[in-house]
Amino acid sequence: MIRRIAKLILREIDFNLLKSHAEKIYPLEAPAILVGKIMANIASVDEVILTKNNDESQISFTIDSTELLEIYKKANRENKEIVGIFHSHPAPPKPSRLDMKFMSSNPFVWIIMSMPGGDFEAYQLWHDILHKVNIIFN
Repeated sequence: MIRRIAKLILREIDFNLLKSHAEKIYPLEAPAILVGKIMANIASVDEVILTKNNDESQISFTIDSTELLEIYKKANRENKEIVGIFHSHPAPPKPSRLDMKFMSSNPFVWIIMSMPGGDFEAYQLWHDILHKVNIIFN
């Protein structure tokens, strides 16, 4: 069940995996799905699933619906849920208008990484208000 998230706990090894994925795919946007659990207002990432950008675009990404459905099913079988979406940008790590559109229908934590460079921020659009989410590394 999605709720307002104040903190996202992410292992450094998973963060490095996301950064490597973004560097490898650059200049295209590199998407990934973050699976884990939510307790109160803290989301904990247990698994990072790197995905293909079906748009093959520098300014947008789409994840194959069949792949996304399989991720949902796997998370459900493991009593977990999707807690976040990651993607890279060829610009500062702020949501674009297109991101905001999809954030409204996918109110997970969104980690956006600026490429090249690797600056990053996490956000959640909750009841039409954009909130920054603190990332805690462990």
